[in-house]
Amino acid sequence: MKATTYSRPHRPYPPPAPPFEVLLARSSARRGPPPRTSTPSSPPSRSPCRVLRLPLRPLAGRLCYRREVDALDAVVFLWRRRLQGAHHLSPKVAAASAARYDLSEEAARLRALFAGHAHALLKGEAAERCSKKIEKLTVEIAKVDGMLRRRNPLKSFGELRSNRKQLESEREQLKGNSRSSERPWVELGPNPSRDVARVPKARGGLPIYACRRSILRNIISNQVSVLIGETGSGKSTQLVQFLADSGLADEGSIVCTQPRKIASTSLAQRVAEETNGCYEDYSVTSYPTFSSLQCFTYKVIFMTDHCLLQHYMNDDSLAGISHIIVDEAHERSLNTDMLLALLKKKLLKRFDLRLIIMSATADARKLSDYFDSCRTFNFPATLVSYVSDVLKMVSVIHKTEEDGGILAFLTSQMEVEWACERFSDPSAVVLPMHGKLSSEEQSRVFQNYPGKRKIIFSTNVAETSLTIQGVKYVVDSGMVKDIMFEPKNGMNVLKVCRTSQSSANQRAGRAGRTEPGKCYRLYSQHDYQLMQTHQEPEIHKVHLGIACLRILALGIKDIQEFEFIDAPSPCAIDTAMQNLIRIGAVIRKNGLFELTGTGRCLVKLGVEPRLGKIILDCFSCGLRKEGVVLAAVMANSSSIFCRVGTDEEKFKADRLKVPFCHRGGDLFTLLSVYKEWESEHENRNKWCWENSINAKSMRRCRDTILELENCLQNELNVIVPSYWLWDRNEPTEHDKSLKKVLLLSLADNTAMYSGSDLESQKMVMNVTTGVGYNLIRRLCGKSNHNLRCLVSNIQEECMDNHITIDVDFDKREIQLLALAKDMEKASKGVALVSCAKEDVDFIAKDCFALIIGDRYVNCNVSVKYPNCLFVTGIPKDIGEQEVYDAFKNATKRRILNVRLLRGDAINNLPVSTYAEALVKEIAPFMPNKNLPNCNFQVEVYNYEPKDYMVKAMITFDGSLHGEAANALDHIQGKVLSGCFPWQKIQCQHIFSSSLSCPSRIYFVIKGQLDHLLEGFKHEDGAYYKQDKNENGSIRITISANSPKIIADLRKPLEQLMKGKTISHQSLTPTILQLLLSRDGVRL
Repeated sequence: MKATTYSRPHRPYPPPAPPFEVLLARSSARRGPPPRTSTPSSPPSRSPCRVLRLPLRPLAGRLCYRREVDALDAVVFLWRRRLQGAHHLSPKVAAASAARYDLSEEAARLRALFAGHAHALLKGEAAERCSKKIEKLTVEIAKVDGMLRRRNPLKSFGELRSNRKQLESEREQLKGNSRSSERPWVELGPNPSRDVARVPKARGGLPIYACRRSILRNIISNQVSVLIGETGSGKSTQLVQFLADSGLADEGSIVCTQPRKIASTSLAQRVAEETNGCYEDYSVTSYPTFSSLQCFTYKVIFMTDHCLLQHYMNDDSLAGISHIIVDEAHERSLNTDMLLALLKKKLLKRFDLRLIIMSATADARKLSDYFDSCRTFNFPATLVSYVSDVLKMVSVIHKTEEDGGILAFLTSQMEVEWACERFSDPSAVVLPMHGKLSSEEQSRVFQNYPGKRKIIFSTNVAETSLTIQGVKYVVDSGMVKDIMFEPKNGMNVLKVCRTSQSSANQRAGRAGRTEPGKCYRLYSQHDYQLMQTHQEPEIHKVHLGIACLRILALGIKDIQEFEFIDAPSPCAIDTAMQNLIRIGAVIRKNGLFELTGTGRCLVKLGVEPRLGKIILDCFSCGLRKEGVVLAAVMANSSSIFCRVGTDEEKFKADRLKVPFCHRGGDLFTLLSVYKEWESEHENRNKWCWENSINAKSMRRCRDTILELENCLQNELNVIVPSYWLWDRNEPTEHDKSLKKVLLLSLADNTAMYSGSDLESQKMVMNVTTGVGYNLIRRLCGKSNHNLRCLVSNIQEECMDNHITIDVDFDKREIQLLALAKDMEKASKGVALVSCAKEDVDFIAKDCFALIIGDRYVNCNVSVKYPNCLFVTGIPKDIGEQEVYDAFKNATKRRILNVRLLRGDAINNLPVSTYAEALVKEIAPFMPNKNLPNCNFQVEVYNYEPKDYMVKAMITFDGSLHGEAANALDHIQGKVLSGCFPWQKIQCQHIFSSSLSCPSRIYFVIKGQLDHLLEGFKHEDGAYYKQDKNENGSIRITISANSPKIIADLRKPLEQLMKGKTISHQSLTPTILQLLLSRDGVRL
């Protein structure tokens, strides 16, 4: 018997699932051109092993990869395509549990991608446009100043002064825009195109960006601030972002009140869109109506003033709120006034709470006085740029002209997209046109749209070759983005400049190609005549060093014989070739030029030849890391250190620069800065702020280094190490090697110091006007014999034969030309040394038997001036600086000022004369020139006939900080009428700040407060005063000669008065009643 068995064939095991998936999530917020319906194409380097499309799910699809490197390349490629506008999907890698995926490498590559994209958007165009506007405004201000010096009717004079103030305001805003810095990209959100779009705003249109740092400093140092900015300045949407980005509001929510529900809702939506991905999810919300269940856990909360008022009524502690912004205060609604009144009381208990009142037209003086003369900050309305002019003209044409397409010319993709977003009309189809659009998107401008007007915003790609059907109107901005060479940093940059006449005619020719049309030019006929006839060739605009290298790399031996269409000047070519020969990139054989090995490497690097030479020479010394970093920081050297703001802020920036200074010079100093910045792995932005370093420039240096490292690895097969050999603190042979490299590469920039002090040899002129005719006749009579004798005597006394005196009989002027040291009258050997009143006795003791100029001097406390030392016995040839240095070295106490006494005292002018003269000098700087007493007060103290000094106190309105600073700068060193030329005004600035402490808190902290205030006495130039208010609270006023000292002294006072909140379960109502009462009387 046989048994037959049957076996079923085994099914093969399925292949293992790929361990890496790239998830393509759909984005809820879209910007730019609509996304394509299909999944974006994968990178050409490696195709996925599986593609899954999910059309109706939150995920558009999955791309599966077996290797980690392929998944990472796909993510970078997809993000790059999204930045190019190809899609709106957010790629993210999901790895299997057993697979390892390096998130840090992904973050680094994406960060470099976004930084490079943002840098490409800017390319210096906004900075150049801003710089040109500043230069133009400076010229206009100078013209107005020239007109003001002439005799003008009163009405014309007032108009000129008003015009000058407006021009000065515009220039200051533009300067603020150029200094503005943007928040760093620490996080990459789900909508990176919006993150990228935030970058150009720092140099863009909103005036509040120019005042960002000043506003934040004001909020830090003042509990209450009033911000006045006209409509369109950006205060409602941007201030909350400034506070959130700066980290000032980390301890609580930022609440911004609006008078209407729709405003609070729309502003919250707008801010949420702008900050999408910048903060944690659900960080911005709005509370249009009140609910007791609402909590203050969001970062930014918009609500109506009525809603916040209800919250205050429900819980007057306002726990969870760190900053309150009351917007639209000029409407003065009942809820707003009630809210401000309640908040004023709450500020006395919540020293950590900050109140910002914002308005477009509110009475700043009344609000400031209501909050105890709090700080008022003003910023102007939006400066109109040519982009806004184009947008306005297009709108006018669309409303007033007949049917027909409109073609408007702008300079860049960023401007085109900005204009497309801003123009909105249901009867028009708005289309972009620039070089980065796909062929499918570009084809839309050639289509017809029946029933609607076609409006196209385009770069100069539409100037030639393209004929767009239906265009009847052209709007020409007259601007173009062109490549230029920046000699300061040796880089080719894109800048916005005027177009040429030929390009303007080409643009005009775009109108009426198929039917009659019009061209609207946004510039005058005079500007058109000043334009170049034809566009300048690129060979004239790039650095000839790299251009010559590339021509030689093509095999051309003699550049002068190269058949240029428009050849550069032979001198420019010769200069460039000499530089290349000097750095060893080119050699000359038999009258012809040939590239060396160094030259061929420089061509591959593609950087400015001298910077490339530094890199290659450092490689030969073994300093690979140092060479790449040095080239990068040199390319950005002009913007690494921040030195902006007031004189005090600039002085602070100079002090912060000192620790980085290197004995080898500025280039070594830049190396030191980058090395320190690189070692800060966490919170680099905070480090930059604390050291007055431009964080954006440091990131730009890092990106340049990454590009150079990739180029060196791919083109020259050279790996740049991550470690440093050079040590800034220890002098080694590496210092000598770097110096040798720099001298070889930058031989044209080398200079030798001769040791001569040329500044002291500079001649200065002193003009005496209004001289009587009798005196002039005596000087000029008898063939100028008297004048020649006078000049001869002065030359002999000063031992300088270059001194001359000229007399202008018609203008009644005497002009004296001499060295600065000879111009001032010799001192009487007597000086007044100013210091703090409490330091006088100590300084007199420290400076006993002080030697100045090989002579003992006598130091005594002045009888008439309790804050001065009266010093006698000083050699007459000693100046103020030498006296100051001698006292500074003799004592650790602070010396405020040194005044050498020259000439006799003036005893024939009444006090009122000095007061009137000071008012006359200061009044032009005040807003109300006709009523100067409303803006400032001048008090001149009585003096004795033998006094060497007249003292005066000038008190300004607290809201006029800028005007006061300008006025004091004007009178500093000035000579009033009736005084001698050497009797110049010396100003001493005093700043004050006050805090109020409730009486119940004062008696608890009195001991600690007295101890803290006692320590203030040891602070140079600072003093305090205690007063008792009518309500029993104690007001402490701090005064000093620097706002930085005020802020440093105020901070511990605020912390002490704020106290510490104690919460414990054992603190029952019975215990609290015992703690808060004494003998049955409630405290």
